[in-house]
Amino acid sequence: MTDPIKFCNTCVMPSTRPGSIFKDGKCQACINYENRNLIFWVGRIHQLDDLIRRAKLECPTGPNCLVPVSGGKDSYYLVHKAIEIGLTPILLRVNDIFTMSHAGKHNLEAMPNEFCCDMIEHTINPYVYRSTIVKEFNEYGNFPYVDKTIYSIPVTYAEKYSIPIILYGENPMYEYGTAETESMYDCMEMTSKLLDYKPIRTTPIFMSYFYPWDGAENYKVARAHGFKTLEELDLWKRHGNIENYDQIDSIGWQFSNYLKFLKFGFGRVTDIASRWIRAGYMTREEAIEAVIAKDGQLDPRIWDDFSKSTGINPVKVLNIADKFRNKDLFTEIGDYDWERKYLPS
Repeated sequence: MTDPIKFCNTCVMPSTRPGSIFKDGKCQACINYENRNLIFWVGRIHQLDDLIRRAKLECPTGPNCLVPVSGGKDSYYLVHKAIEIGLTPILLRVNDIFTMSHAGKHNLEAMPNEFCCDMIEHTINPYVYRSTIVKEFNEYGNFPYVDKTIYSIPVTYAEKYSIPIILYGENPMYEYGTAETESMYDCMEMTSKLLDYKPIRTTPIFMSYFYPWDGAENYKVARAHGFKTLEELDLWKRHGNIENYDQIDSIGWQFSNYLKFLKFGFGRVTDIASRWIRAGYMTREEAIEAVIAKDGQLDPRIWDDFSKSTGINPVKVLNIADKFRNKDLFTEIGDYDWERKYLPS
């Protein structure tokens, strides 16, 4: 009988990742990372220069770039990069219903002062937001509405105020291995699908198309601008994680990593360890140890905040989540006690 799961022989990513592509035992994310050496980066910078020139002509005095921000390390990097390449950014935070960590709140509030930028905060009707999250969680075991708002609302602002460029971070399809090629217009295509129309006044772009993307390097840039971690301001070392500086702003939202683990047999540790292997920060052997020891652990604070924010009883939260557990990937060893059938080796 063939196992329903295989692991990349370079990193520790399993084939159960939705949309994953494997070639000769290697996942597409690793292949794409290795192919960075074949990219003509100078040519891409010329494309970016053309966009910047047009943006300055269209908006010679006001903001000519919108940067969606959460208060995370990548937000800091994007704002820093926007200013470095000569753009004048305005920042936009799309609020959600989950509690912000102390670190996330500090980083978000410090950002406009640090970079001397205007910032807008957009709050969706909390009743609509909460009811949508609850409905999606019950039906799909996930809540994609959060990501949809993060990508779609900035476009509506940029279109309304004729801001020529929106800077998003990495292209998730290409960076994480569900696409074999990438284009400068990938972000435009993605946001157009979410909005059901193509933006006219603004061009949304992924910065990873123009500069090699590295979360650890982004963290260094953020630290240089005063970014704080969970361990510093929240005294919180999260379960199911191997770092303290990524996805730190919205507490309950992180429950999505646990849901991913139930469905696909891998969680946040696998994500980060695989990226660190590609970038040379971790060996595969070290990554396997981390995955076995920590991946899929449910953090009590994240669970509690998801429950309080959605209004769903904590026990019911786990019962709903467990309905989406992939029984092909787990073995029940006791009441509410499961272990994974397959691990990287």
